[in-house]
Amino acid sequence: MTTRNLIGVIAALLASNGRAFTPTITPYTPKSALNAITGHDRRSGWETYAPLFSDGKVGASGEIGCVGGGDWCHGENDDVSSALSTPGYVTAAVNVATALDGMGGQQATSSPPKNYGIGSWNKNSSSGTIASPTTPSAGESSKIRRPIVAGNWKLNPATKGEAITLLKLLAANFVNHRDGMSTTGAPEAVIFPPLPYITDAVQILEGSGIQVGAQNAGPNEKGAFTGECAPSMLASSGCSYVLLGHSERRTVFGETDEHINNVLHKCLDQPSLKIIFCVGETLHEYENGMLEHVVDTQIRKGLEGIDANTLLSDRVIIAYEPVWAIGTGLVATPDQAQAAHVAIRNSLANFYGTSEVAESVRIQYGGSVTPESIEQLMGEMDVDGALVGGASLNADSFTRIFDGAASADSKKASSN
Repeated sequence: MTTRNLIGVIAALLASNGRAFTPTITPYTPKSALNAITGHDRRSGWETYAPLFSDGKVGASGEIGCVGGGDWCHGENDDVSSALSTPGYVTAAVNVATALDGMGGQQATSSPPKNYGIGSWNKNSSSGTIASPTTPSAGESSKIRRPIVAGNWKLNPATKGEAITLLKLLAANFVNHRDGMSTTGAPEAVIFPPLPYITDAVQILEGSGIQVGAQNAGPNEKGAFTGECAPSMLASSGCSYVLLGHSERRTVFGETDEHINNVLHKCLDQPSLKIIFCVGETLHEYENGMLEHVVDTQIRKGLEGIDANTLLSDRVIIAYEPVWAIGTGLVATPDQAQAAHVAIRNSLANFYGTSEVAESVRIQYGGSVTPESIEQLMGEMDVDGALVGGASLNADSFTRIFDGAASADSKKASSN
């Protein structure tokens, strides 16, 4: 069904019901919108609420929610046309909405989702509201943020001896050649070695300007949790960062958004810890135009309960890692990386209701970053650094990536 046909159906429905439907602006609060309908019964005459998209792009297979007897129904890939014949649904199209007996909501398949709003219908007063395009949009950033280059060693190297050799080479490179590392504007450098090497890393890298982080953490502080590692243990061992939500933790070990969010809260309870929070889409999701939807969901669920001040104080850095580029040798083009980072900033602006958070948060690119690709990637205004995989296992390669990030940032600052 085309948008034009849908509008016609809506108009006919409104006319046949004989109800006046007056549009007004009702701002959307993303974190609580789905909960806003709890306890409302379409048969009782109470107002009911649901999130709407009002950017004029209604697809044939959106996500449709319904209200019936006070219940919330949610299903994916439902046909929009079914909403018009099912009591309890409302459909948004080009700022036009209709309510049949009560209220429900439909999320259009447009990418990226924009212009959230809350629509409501009061059965007793025969009045209602529809969503208006009032949600902040970050757009391309003009703010210069301090770059951060991080090396994720994953399950490498195989022995402590090899790790110590690599650490000493890194320390020598950064101490001898990284002038100005301690200055405020210089890029920040972090490495994430395997847990058994963290103590050695902290000791060997002291004074080099390279910080040390842990590749993951558990949600518990102490107790009978064999194999776990608490955030307090990492902080007291000298870690400055914790990496959370990496695609390998999500896909290989089954970590959910809810689990990641729980651990993120626990890590933030440690004042000395910062978080690099990873988001990104698979190849299948990318090819099907789902990038914006995937990162938006990961951000909303992963940052649930984290207030804006936490992000404004630089406690959370986001790493965008297209899963299809990790370890494959494929690298997103600078334009692709920039578009993804803008989508993340838009999600942050929508989630927190302000563009200030979106402008302030540092966002790294991660996905087979090399010394040859870093400058072009970092030349984009919304790319604030790199999360480096395999290249971080070579001291010279990691050093060259750091230098490339510093050079790109200098050019970016001078042109701003």
